[in-house]
Amino acid sequence: MKFAAIDFELANRKHESPCAVGVAIYNNNELMETFSLLIKPHRLYNDFLTSNVEIHGITKSDVVDAPEFPIVWSKLEQIIEFDFLLAHNAPFDFSVLRKTLGLYGIKFPLVNYCCTREVAKKTWPELINYKLPTIADYLSIELEHHQAESDAKACGDIFIKAIGMSNYDDADNFLEELGLKFAHIYPDGTYDGRLTKNPRGNYYRQEKLNVQSIQSSTEHFDEAHVFFGKSFCFTGTLKRLSRKEAMQLVVDVGGDLGNSKAGSVTKKTNYLVVGNQDIRVMREGHKQSKKYDKAVRLKQGGADIELLSEDEFIEMLGDIF
Repeated sequence: MKFAAIDFELANRKHESPCAVGVAIYNNNELMETFSLLIKPHRLYNDFLTSNVEIHGITKSDVVDAPEFPIVWSKLEQIIEFDFLLAHNAPFDFSVLRKTLGLYGIKFPLVNYCCTREVAKKTWPELINYKLPTIADYLSIELEHHQAESDAKACGDIFIKAIGMSNYDDADNFLEELGLKFAHIYPDGTYDGRLTKNPRGNYYRQEKLNVQSIQSSTEHFDEAHVFFGKSFCFTGTLKRLSRKEAMQLVVDVGGDLGNSKAGSVTKKTNYLVVGNQDIRVMREGHKQSKKYDKAVRLKQGGADIELLSEDEFIEMLGDIF
């Protein structure tokens, strides 16, 4: 079983702006090689946001002499022929791959991939969240977060530890045991039934939200998407989206707004999306929202519920955003 874990870092919020990639290669569950490459973003997407730089430390001057993606792709192509690829928050990383390939007119490969976030969620349901640092700390995996090579290696190591706890040594049967399956990129530019390029729609901001009016803009869903068939609730003020825009994105990937009309978290809620401003004040000594408190209690009681920040929610959406 030969596979690779991959991680992209971005110059800005556009998925066409990779500025670094990290790769960890495994064979027969043994780490064989790790490497990282700086990438000079395409001229249309080469603005470096301060917020992104603060996350990964890569600046525009760091990539002045770096190759653009087509040159980097010539080295990445070797891993495409492996049995499968991994990423943590796979919808994000493979959206970056798909959109950047499309930007440069590079032929789409056939890729099988899965998400270690979902593997971890099924394997260690006791965790309060499934951020890479949380899982790495729990499993005593060394991690320098947002350094692409370190993130990729941690992702691969999580998969190795998870499959080591199962009764299988092959990925297909292991994922089936967890109730998961591989997602795919196809040579025609589609992935599991959804077109690669799927521009975000325009939605209207309204002061009073009528949840019942939010209907999916498509009848064709990617059933492999992490949010498909999952129930959502929201709390707090979102900064990058309005509440209605966020809800629209949920139903557009086949998710369910559950009890959003009543605004309550229940045992059937799978994800509580917490506004970034709320997360900053929800520290020791500060008041937490009732929804947040209830979600934590349900999680501690064994419910299948996860708390997401707005940024995590957007990353996991992948191409739909």
